Amino acid sequence: MKERITGDYGIHDYFKYYDSIYCEQKTFNAYNVGEKLYKSIIRDFLGEVNDNIIHNNFEFKLPSRLGTLSIKKFKREFKTDENGKIITKFPVDWKTTKDLWEKNPEAKKNKKLIYHFNHHTSNFEFKFKYDKRTANFPSKNVYMFKFPRGMKRTLAANLKNPKFKGDFFKL
Repeated sequence: MKERITGDYGIHDYFKYYDSIYCEQKTFNAYNVGEKLYKSIIRDFLGEVNDNIIHNNFEFKLPSRLGTLSIKKFKREFKTDENGKIITKFPVDWKTTKDLWEKNPEAKKNKKLIYHFNHHTSNFEFKFKYDKRTANFPSKNVYMFKFPRGMKRTLAANLKNPKFKGDFFKL
């Protein structure tokens, strides 16, 4: 079983760092904000970045040349071997597959799978991408950026909505 990766730092730690650097003097200055306001500002900013990436095909360039965050689209090739078995690994539609297995025990015995072909998006698949090619820091191949689940769910809901007109760059 894979171990769950947990973040070492959270928004509370970021506030403590911000407070120690910019708000050392306990007198009033423009940077001296409370933790509640600080968290609100960060959440609002990240919410706007999230909305722009999903709705406006925005490539967010991280500061200090740490890379870019974006959404890319690609098409999987449909390939079969000489026996007619699918070689390309399309994502399995487990809900429909389990319904088929309940209705047809022979399909379950033969492990018949039903795949997602994304007909609602003209067979394109979408991927959140952290591009480190323009990044300028050592050992960048060991770093990764995991997008939040809520952001992935928002993208999926928008792609299933026929009124959504967003288009993304091809990978």
